[in-house]
Amino acid sequence: MTRRGGPESGQGEKPRLLFICPILPAETGNGLAMRTGQFLEGVSRTFDVDLAVVLLSAESVTPNDFVLSKVRRCHVFSELVADTHYQFIDRVIDAEAKLAAFQAYGKPSICSLVTPALCEEIEKWIAGETYAVVHIMRLYLAPVAQIWLNRSSPAGPVLTLDCDENETTTHQSLAQCHRRMGNVPQAHWLEAEARAFEKLGQDWLGKFARVFFSCSDDASAHANARYVPNSSHIPANVSRLNSGAVRNVLFLGTLSYAPNTEAALWFAESVWPFVLQGAREPLKLWLVGPEPAETIQAFSGRDDIEVTGAVPDVARYYRTADLVVVPIRSGGGTRIKVVEAAAYGVPMVATTLGAGGLDLRHERDLLIADDAQAFAEACLHLLNDRALAESLVSRANRQVRRLYDRDSLAREIGDAVLSLARGEDAPSNIT
Repeated sequence: MTRRGGPESGQGEKPRLLFICPILPAETGNGLAMRTGQFLEGVSRTFDVDLAVVLLSAESVTPNDFVLSKVRRCHVFSELVADTHYQFIDRVIDAEAKLAAFQAYGKPSICSLVTPALCEEIEKWIAGETYAVVHIMRLYLAPVAQIWLNRSSPAGPVLTLDCDENETTTHQSLAQCHRRMGNVPQAHWLEAEARAFEKLGQDWLGKFARVFFSCSDDASAHANARYVPNSSHIPANVSRLNSGAVRNVLFLGTLSYAPNTEAALWFAESVWPFVLQGAREPLKLWLVGPEPAETIQAFSGRDDIEVTGAVPDVARYYRTADLVVVPIRSGGGTRIKVVEAAAYGVPMVATTLGAGGLDLRHERDLLIADDAQAFAEACLHLLNDRALAESLVSRANRQVRRLYDRDSLAREIGDAVLSLARGEDAPSNIT
C-alpha cells in the first residue's frame, strides 16, 4: 500500500531521505510511535522524505494526516513471513528444545521477519530513487541497511540509526520482570533474546555513520552515538480541571506491556493500601491505558480504582490528576509519561528506574522511592503538602520546557541529520 503525502519538491529544494520504521509515526499514544514521530517530524523539516513502514506486528495501519503531511510518499510493508529457520523453531513443541534451537539461531526473534524477501520488496519500491540519507528506526531493523552496504558505489547514502533504547539491557530487565511474576520459561527466553541483541549490536552499530539513543548512558558507550531524549509537546498554558471532592492519582501506560503490568500491580497491591490509610481526603486511583491485562482488569468495580482501557485523549486525565505515579521496576529507555506529567504540571512520584535517563532530580523536580513503604510516604507527602507539590511541579515544568520540548528537539534532529548529509557534524544540544 503506497500513499502520496505532501507536495513533491520538484525543484530540488531539499535533499532526499528514506525513513524506515517498524510502526506508524504519531504525535501521541504509544511511546515508540511518538519517538518515531519525533524523528519524522525532525527530518521532514530538512529533507523530502519517503516513508517505509515495516509492520512487524499483525495489525493493519493506514497512514494518518500527521504522516501524510510530513512525507513525499509512504508505503506499508505488511503480512511479513518469518525466515524458514525460525519457522522451524516456532514449530518445536518441547520448551527446552525450543529454547536451545532459538539460542543456536543467534538472532533476536523479531529479526526473523527482516528477510532477503523483505529487502527485495523495499528495493523494488525505491527503484530509481536516490537518497542522501537512509534513516532506520530500532536496532532490529538495522539489517535492512545491507541493501546499501551491498552496493559498490562509494557515493551511497549516509546511514543513520535510532536505537531508542538499549535492547540488551531492556530484555535483561524484562527477564527479571517475568522472573518476579513467576514466569521462569519466559525469563529464560528473554535472556536468550538479550544475548542475541548484544551480538546484533556488535555486528551492526559500527556500520552506521550515526546512532542515536534516548538515554545518555547508552549513547556514551559508542563512539558514533549521540543522545536524543524523548520529548513531548509542551502546552503553552495548562488549565487544571477541578477534581472535586475526590483527589485523583494517575498511572498511565499500555497495560498489556509487562513492565507496566508489573508496575500497576505492585502499586495497586503493595503501595495503594498505605496511601489510602494515610490520606486526609478521599482518593481514587486511575489506571489508564490500552489492553489492560486480566490481572489489571480484576480491579474494575472497586470504588477506589478505575480501569479505563484505551482513551481518546490522555490530556484530560493529566489535567484532572493530583498526582502521577511511575512505579516502573523493569524495562529500558526513558519514559515519555514522566515528561508529559511535568509538561502538564502534575506532581510525580517515580522509582529510580521510572525517572531514569531524564534530567529530573529527587526533591528538586519530583520524589523518587523504590520500596513500597517509601513510595507510599512520598505519595502522601505530595498529596498532603500542596506547597511542596507546587514547588516541585514548577521546577519540573521549567526543566522539561528547556530540555524535552518536542518542537525544539525536532529542529535539532533535522539540523543534525542534514549536517551529516553534508559531511559535517555541527554542534547542537544533541550530544
